[in-house]
Amino acid sequence: MQMFYTVRNGDTLYQIAARWKLPVQAIIAANNLRPPYTISCGEQLSIPPGVNIIRVSEADTIEQLSQYYGIPITEIIEKNALTPPYVLKDKQFLSIPQGVPYYTVRPGDDLYHIARRFNILIDGKINPEPIRLLNHLHSKRLIPGSKLKIPYTLPLTTGMIAFNSLSNGHYDLFVFDLKSGNVSKLTNQLTDENTTPFWSADNTMIAFVGKQGKVYLANLHQSLILNIDQIKIGTSIQWSPNNKNMAYKKDEDMIIYHIETAKRKKIKIGNHAEICLFLNDNVMVYHDIDSSGNGQLYKINIDGTNKAQITNNRNGKIEKIRITQNRQYAVYLTTKSPFFLFVTHLTTLDTFKIKNNNNWSNQLPIQSKNTLQLAYSSTEEMNEDEWYSHIRLKEVTENDDRILAVTDSESPPMTFSPNGRLISFLSGYKGNKYASEIWIVDTKHSVPIRLLEGEQITSICWSKSI
Repeated sequence: MQMFYTVRNGDTLYQIAARWKLPVQAIIAANNLRPPYTISCGEQLSIPPGVNIIRVSEADTIEQLSQYYGIPITEIIEKNALTPPYVLKDKQFLSIPQGVPYYTVRPGDDLYHIARRFNILIDGKINPEPIRLLNHLHSKRLIPGSKLKIPYTLPLTTGMIAFNSLSNGHYDLFVFDLKSGNVSKLTNQLTDENTTPFWSADNTMIAFVGKQGKVYLANLHQSLILNIDQIKIGTSIQWSPNNKNMAYKKDEDMIIYHIETAKRKKIKIGNHAEICLFLNDNVMVYHDIDSSGNGQLYKINIDGTNKAQITNNRNGKIEKIRITQNRQYAVYLTTKSPFFLFVTHLTTLDTFKIKNNNNWSNQLPIQSKNTLQLAYSSTEEMNEDEWYSHIRLKEVTENDDRILAVTDSESPPMTFSPNGRLISFLSGYKGNKYASEIWIVDTKHSVPIRLLEGEQITSICWSKSI
């Protein structure tokens, strides 16, 4: 449900955004404001989710916090289940809502214009029907002063998101179909908190490492799950573009598993090596340590021939390697240059680096039509032992870095949609180890929308094709 803040005299968009650690652009997008982005006293603004947990200081009172945030005292009391006489304790955690969960109808309002302003879309087109249904309206006529609940609706998107979540005391994989909105359970007590799903390129299969490091292959069309191997917990699995092979690391070997024949091929790559991805159907890219102790990227044919070094890195070990979906670029950090992001073209082998003052974490590279984009989370310290992260988007070849959303996690898992326009991420940690919510944000219209809420969600992965 959307939350609405009523503009007070002297308010600016920047001040309102700063209270909940939001980017100004998120409020602009949530309300479809137009330049010069003027707001007026008494106007109602939809405020996207932000950092709404504060730590109370000794001098704080409910009245003071209500005045500072511009939120009715009753909303703060209800949100935190406070009881009379509403005395706050020093260092107490308090949730401050972004507003009230309803929009108050003003003279001249109609459903269509409310839907247009607050991004109520069905199949990518403005449609007030979700507002009408949610509020049980039997007429299009609106009465000024009446209160309407305004839902969030999904942007135009397709595909599926697989996620690992605790359910009824056990971890399992689930699949969320974005077109139908249905969530289906894929496994039956096979996974643990470390499990990550890996989609095949045609969306028909998911590979994952479950309990005791057992490797499973799930065929969604046949409702069949096979246990094919046992490896180290947390090991990643990669698919070939033609869906015929999977690759993963086992001991000192790269294992190439052929899907149709179930035959395995071993290629010795060493203890420190880590598999990155298939460069094409017949070539793998992996990471290893050279004789000087520096991390390097290598490529090798899946029959074990034609091993070649890709990078000439002299900045220590390579960390957090990501490959663009079109398999053109490798993006990574190094231990000796933590504030530089290195980008290597996997065909020309050209490498350049990008300096950034933010903390690179969980970067997700994507190659768009015109430029190389990178989604990443930047961790910020709010107070002692209190953290939140910005979900950011950077144009790697340009000086453009934007905040898309806020999450209450130090390093939230993220995943791109098949077309690279949408990002899904985990949030709702609420001081716990694991998330409880899956969110989605449009990189072109940065209004975060909650997809679903669960118990404990540990990983997510968007399907590879539409």
